[in-house]
Formats: sequence, structure tokens, C-alpha cells
Amino acid sequence: MLGNFETDDEQALGIFSVDDVAYFVEVKCVAGKIYIDKALQKKYYDEEDEAPRLTQFVEQADLMHQVHGIAVDNVGLCYLLDAVFGYEKHFPSMKPDELSHAVHWDIELNCPFPDSNYWSAYNERKDNVWIAAIDEDHGEKVWQACKRSDINIAAITVMPQNVVFSREDNTIVMNGMTIAIKAELKDDEWNENFENALYAALAALGSSAQVNADIDFVNFVPEKYRKVDEKWLVAITEMACYFFMAVIFIFCFNLARLQIANNEIAYFDKELSAYSNIKENIVLLADKRSYVDDTNRVLSSLSKDRLSWHSVFTILGTMTMDGVFLNEVESIDNGLVRCRGEAKNYDTLVEFLQMYETNKKIFKTDPVLENFKTDENGMVNFSLLLKF
Repeated sequence: MLGNFETDDEQALGIFSVDDVAYFVEVKCVAGKIYIDKALQKKYYDEEDEAPRLTQFVEQADLMHQVHGIAVDNVGLCYLLDAVFGYEKHFPSMKPDELSHAVHWDIELNCPFPDSNYWSAYNERKDNVWIAAIDEDHGEKVWQACKRSDINIAAITVMPQNVVFSREDNTIVMNGMTIAIKAELKDDEWNENFENALYAALAALGSSAQVNADIDFVNFVPEKYRKVDEKWLVAITEMACYFFMAVIFIFCFNLARLQIANNEIAYFDKELSAYSNIKENIVLLADKRSYVDDTNRVLSSLSKDRLSWHSVFTILGTMTMDGVFLNEVESIDNGLVRCRGEAKNYDTLVEFLQMYETNKKIFKTDPVLENFKTDENGMVNFSLLLKF
């Protein structure tokens, strides 16, 4: 439940925008209890202003921070379901890392957004997995614009259909969880837009304080973009200082060794200058080496765009696994090869793909699983794209 904490006091800001109006709800967790500290709304978009809508939105959020003191170091945004691409799909029982790989391949094949410019997330349900994605305009561009104004977006979530809100006196009840209201808010001011902002704040609070909730919040923000736990900042800073001190020491040590080596080289250069025949041989060898290098460059330029089937079959013949058989290999275009085959089961296919993904020095891009299908004998037929 969201009411049980074992961390220090936390706070988060949730934002939801609709019809040119932004709704702000700031929540705090003190001694294991959550309460609403501020609830504000403000129109942020002016058609007469030449600035883009996103710029006006970020400027309004920054202004609310300066005027009303709302915290912007742990912010959550909430979208409605119609703003995201999502679908449900059934997967066989598998480990979390295997499910993550399977969802990754599935969203790559089905997502309508171009050039993989999207953020995705998934949520395990009773029988199926709900997979969703937001485009660049709702994801990374918003995150980058906020970051430039020192607004840290820790969570971007979507309001599910099964969340129920109700208000009782000075409390908000969300799916049976009670949240106190300490903000100055009239009864008729609270509406579903504030509820969406509250849900966004709880999603951000969950990613920061590692809250366990009855609701499994979907967070589209990649892990590397989320807020770093402040209690680790000091430790990370100290480790960075020790690291840079070690780098400086190694640099100075190697610099001294380099100076000694340069002195020795200068001494041997003087010795070699007395032997003209040796110098002539060195020049001759250098000319031959230059000729060989030029020849190699010509051969490399002639063959760099050609697909070496000897290399392809050598690699495919080396990277094999029990239970996986390749039946057909064909060249498509620009070094892209399609492989068709079959695996004895889905787990074996996933393990086979993971082996290919780890060999990034062989393939120019990650292997792409085009499709897979289980036949009547239990074998999994698949099609795989490889970039050599």
C-alpha cells in the first residue's frame, strides 16, 4: 500500500494539462503518511504568444515553482489513455528478463511511431501483458524541455480505467487508500483533472521512494533519466573524487615514463644517425609499407559494400545452439540478411536471440525478430534479420 514507508520524508509534484490549463498537485509523505500540500490550476497557453505550446507549459511550471514554492525536483506527468499507443497480448510464462526481451521485440514490430523515437513500458495483468508507448512529442521532447529549466521529470504515466477516486471531508480516497488534504481547496474546486495530477504525483513519489502500491504505475521515463536517490549523491561524489585523483596520479606517472622513453629515443636517434646505410634501409622499408597500405586501402574500398557469404556462413555456422536450426538464409539489401529457422521451444529461441545480441562486434545492429509461430509439433518457426 502507498501508506507504508520506511524512507525519509519525500515529496513529489504531479501535473496534468487539458484545454490549455495545467493542474498542479504537490504531495508529501511524512512519518509514513501521504497528504496533499498544494493543489493549484493555471492557464498556461496564450494563442497570441508566439512561443510554442510546450515552451509556454514549461515556463508556467517554472513560474509556479518561483511564486508558490512548489518543488520541481521530482515531477510526474499524466496522460489519458487516448494519448498513448497501447494493446494487450498474451505471453507464455517466462522470467522477468525474458518477458522484457519479448516485449521489446513485440513493441518494435507493432509500434506505429517512426525510427524508434518513442518511450515504452509494460504492465503485467492477470492473463495478459499491457504494452504501451508514447511518441517523442509526449516523451523525450517534454523531458528535455523541462530539464533545461531544472524541472526533473521522474515519471510519465497514464491514467488507467480501474482507478476510482472519492472525496470524504478533508481526504481523498483512491482505490481504498486515504490521502489527507492540507491544501486550501474548496469542495467544488476538486475535479477529475486534479485527480489525474494527483495520480501523476503518486507515480513520481513511487519512483523516488520505491513505494509498493496496489496500483502498478506505468512509467515511460527510462531508468537513466529518472531522479537519482539523494542519499547516494555524497557517496557518488566521493567515488568520483577518488577516481579523478587516481587518474591524475596515473597520468603523472605515465608522463614521467614517457619523458624517460623520449630521452632514450633521442639517444638512439643520435646513434642511428651514424649509420647511413641503416637509415636508407629504413626509408626503403617505409616506402614499401606505404605501398602496402595504399594497396590495402584500395582493396578495402572495393569490398566494403559487398557481402561476404563466406563470412556470413562462417559466423552462422559458429554461433549455433542445440534445439535451434536455420533452414534458409537470403540477402535483402545493404548487408541485411534474413534467416529463417525453427526452435524446439520459445525459451530456446529467446536464449538464441540473447546470444546474438551479445555479439555486437559481429553485427552492426541488434538482431530483429520479424515473427515467430508455434506449429502443431510444438516447434517455433521464426524469421530473423541480421545486419553484417
